[in-house]
Amino acid sequence: MTAPQPLAPTSAPLAVRHAHASDPAVLLGPHTLALFGFGDRAPRQLPDPRYVWLPLEPLLGGPCFEAWECDGRVEPFAAAAAGLPRGARCGGLEFAQLDCTQEDAGSAAETAYARLQAHRLGGGHPHLLKVWNFLDGLLEGTGDNERYRRFCVGRAAALPLPESDLPAATAIGYRNGDRGLRMHWLAATQPGEPVENPRQVPAYRYPRSYGPQAPGFARAMLAPAGSALPLLISGTAAVVGHASAHPGRAAEQLREIRQNLDSLLQAAAERRPHLPALLGAASPLRLYLREPAQAAMLAQLLDELLPSAVPRILLQGDICRAELAVEIDGFHG
Repeated sequence: MTAPQPLAPTSAPLAVRHAHASDPAVLLGPHTLALFGFGDRAPRQLPDPRYVWLPLEPLLGGPCFEAWECDGRVEPFAAAAAGLPRGARCGGLEFAQLDCTQEDAGSAAETAYARLQAHRLGGGHPHLLKVWNFLDGLLEGTGDNERYRRFCVGRAAALPLPESDLPAATAIGYRNGDRGLRMHWLAATQPGEPVENPRQVPAYRYPRSYGPQAPGFARAMLAPAGSALPLLISGTAAVVGHASAHPGRAAEQLREIRQNLDSLLQAAAERRPHLPALLGAASPLRLYLREPAQAAMLAQLLDELLPSAVPRILLQGDICRAELAVEIDGFHG
């Protein structure tokens, strides 16, 4: 394992870096907005509200930490009470996290999002940019009792936003039996601008066949006007229109995802011409993969599909439809 290197402040408002470290405390510097530890090699807890542990194993010996760095003064804040948000602020940007454990995924989502809603409306960063959701047993249950479908119902009940205000989002599953919902998000003092992918039906307009409540998120979020924050890319799978493409075929799905990302970046660049047209060194990505045995094959394919400069980390995680094997989210620009 390489020796840990402190992450220096950057000239960008938000920079995302993947790192190895035997002592993750070295990564929690004065400019660190958030630090994520993945899997068994990372500590489950640190005495810092900026630290998040996720039960997703890094694959192929990849980095087990991800740091979000700001160029301004970062001010951590603790939870006011158990179960309430904790995190950090930097200028017009806020990172916050909370966990909720309930047997019913719908009740967990409604409880967690009600707390998120109260926090954002009661503070100085009311505009959601992106929410990350990690749910134990994502695909357990059948029909409308599937845990992901129940999650969508609970989220909508507690976060009744108009379509024009829906944040970007990721929803990934893990399997350790804790019945937890682990959430974190970015919010801002000013609103961002949602972006949809021309190749895909907006998720919030999916037909009833996908559940009683359509998923409430935008495909990506542009930074608030005048900000140089990166584009926030939602969890992107091999969905064309509203249908899953290449069911069960991970390699073909990864190629489809690349087309979806290209289409999404083009749509974003039409509104923000300063955004790079192609993925590059400023486009750190997470790839979530259901089956670890496919990691080496997909890593090789990623090398063919992505420029070598694109930072990427491979994590084991479940995707929100049983026929989908892989999903990508991240930042751009």
